[in-house]
Amino acid sequence: MTPSKIEQATIETATDLKSIAQSPPVRDLSRLSLPEIDAVVEVTSQIIPAGNIPGMILNGLTRLSGQRLPQQTVQKHITALFSALDFLFDQVTSGAVLVAPAAVIWGYQNLLKLAGKDPESAFPEGIWQFYVDYALREDTARHVIETHGFETLLQQHHIRLSELDRLTAWVMAAISVLHQYDALLEIEWRERTATAILRELTRSLPNAARYARLYREWEIQRPYRRGAEAANYDYPDYRRIKFQHFLQDAMRSLPADLRAEWQRRMNEAERDLPAYQRQMSILAYLEPGQYGETRIPYNFEQAHVGLILRGNYYLLPVCAPESDQPLNAETVRAQLAALLALPAAQPAPLADLARIKRSALPNLFRKLSPAVVEELARLRFAPILINADTRPSHLPLTELRQAERGIGSHALTIF
Repeated sequence: MTPSKIEQATIETATDLKSIAQSPPVRDLSRLSLPEIDAVVEVTSQIIPAGNIPGMILNGLTRLSGQRLPQQTVQKHITALFSALDFLFDQVTSGAVLVAPAAVIWGYQNLLKLAGKDPESAFPEGIWQFYVDYALREDTARHVIETHGFETLLQQHHIRLSELDRLTAWVMAAISVLHQYDALLEIEWRERTATAILRELTRSLPNAARYARLYREWEIQRPYRRGAEAANYDYPDYRRIKFQHFLQDAMRSLPADLRAEWQRRMNEAERDLPAYQRQMSILAYLEPGQYGETRIPYNFEQAHVGLILRGNYYLLPVCAPESDQPLNAETVRAQLAALLALPAAQPAPLADLARIKRSALPNLFRKLSPAVVEELARLRFAPILINADTRPSHLPLTELRQAERGIGSHALTIF
């Protein structure tokens, strides 16, 4: 490191930023006092010593009307800060230095405060979502679930299934999840929101401690499979009914006016449910950029279940032909039987691509043949990949996760 250059960049950032922050246009817009402006400028220049870029962004923010910023503008500003810091660290270090996304986001929030903008509105899906798209993109655990539960349960009950039947069970489970995903998100949202509102409303009651741990109580008894009495319900409906009974028991002794207020707040919160479902939808793929990921949603009709079998990738439909209904088990079993009957083929490994830094993928794709790029693009529409090539359970997680798992643009891989 060359501290003098870092210090010089910090001083330049502070000087430039202060001259703009103390100008009449910014003073008129900012809700901060002059001492507060100076304090924010000082700490921002230390966290993001990006030369004149923070000042340019602040100057641009003052020209934008209203409190809310277009998302394209936010992305442009964040990218400019990353780029400037990258350039600085390239000048003062002999090796690559990772620019901390948290520092950039925090610094940008300070610029928004200086400009009198609403920091929260710049991140409508929450700062945590923005951080995930920037900071956790290289995490090998981000897209994977390792499980031995199904096989263990079969062994415990002395049930022997053929490879075909095991694969059919897994694919049908994935198809079912995709068809029920919005309903699963809805009940998850309802459980958390209902108990959170109740916890807030009962804080002053003598038995407030009970309601403070209500969600934990529900977690302990929440069903993860349908009971024998649930033949006429799917899992989301069954879980919803169980939660309603749980909540009714918990609220039975509460005053009527408190229950009415709880219902009013629930009705008001319900407006946020569609946005929650959109944000948390599994029907989206990640488009890698230089510094972060962009989530691209797609329609349910485009979705497939991906199967990794003997090192090769296959895409299976999730709906019956010309229908929005789930594919039935008999059809899935027949499709899988046809795959298993295929002669052994040369594996098409993608594990090396999954190990490449996400920021390098756009340039790499430009060097690949159009046919290869098209095949890789098709994988983006498989929100769930099932790696059916089992591996020993004693392997460490880091090694398990190095197996075939797509290239990291889809939502989930199951090992």
